[in-house]
Amino acid sequence: MASCKLTLMDNNNENDEVDIKYTPPEIVETSLNHLPERSKRLYQIAYNQFMAWRLEKQINSFSERVLLAYFADLSNKYKSSTLWTYYSMLRSTLTIHHNIKIEQYEKLRLFLKRKGETYRPKKAKTLKPEEINKFITEAPDVKYLATKVALIMGIMGACRTHELHAMQVQDLQDLNTAFFVTVPNTKTKVARRFTITDSFYIICKKYFNLRPPCMHSSSFFLNYQNGKCTIQRIGINKFGAMAKEVATYLKLPNPELFTGHCFRRSSVTLSVDGGGDITDLKPKIH
Repeated sequence: MASCKLTLMDNNNENDEVDIKYTPPEIVETSLNHLPERSKRLYQIAYNQFMAWRLEKQINSFSERVLLAYFADLSNKYKSSTLWTYYSMLRSTLTIHHNIKIEQYEKLRLFLKRKGETYRPKKAKTLKPEEINKFITEAPDVKYLATKVALIMGIMGACRTHELHAMQVQDLQDLNTAFFVTVPNTKTKVARRFTITDSFYIICKKYFNLRPPCMHSSSFFLNYQNGKCTIQRIGINKFGAMAKEVATYLKLPNPELFTGHCFRRSSVTLSVDGGGDITDLKPKIH
């Protein structure tokens, strides 16, 4: 493992020479392959942001004092749970790139724990059956058809945001009167299956039939504008904002509390309240 001497210039302008060890690029690449595949890009973004911050502050150290200053900056913008997410990603990437083990920084962990003591997470609000039916029957398809389909899939299949984003055409089997849907990449690694029937099938079929004939992507959810689908895939952030879009249309209070978890939480709540049967949700489409 190669190393070099760097001048430490932290926020107190104390100059010291420190030994920073670097991992060979081929070892870094191999190590990165061990990161979670779905979030590997986010890990690298978190690492790049930290390195950019060090460059801006003219800091060449990875000391605990430096990490404390960085997380103090982050705490002005992010909630406690997000700080722990950044910590987890930096713990992995700093170990891979520089053999720095920030899990040994006790003061940093104490700082993060204290930030969490006063934090009270806001649970995503849920949609009631009458609200779901009102949106599906009254919201104009020309603007909200894709959102309606995501809402149907999210409620009937208890789908998470990333599951909707990852949904492929081949995950839906068209039975002419129903869609048999398979969610292969679930959090539990066990495929989940559900059926879309009746009026919900009609809505989903209408959206599916709008796929451009020259479409090469197998992604099910395509961008929808002015009654037409484009060839662009709907981004994951768009799915995260759909519940807020529904709440805003329905003029529900505090629409910002209807987060990306809303569809799944609503599905679970409706299933429990209905004794495990949410098929009564389907409204009549005229």
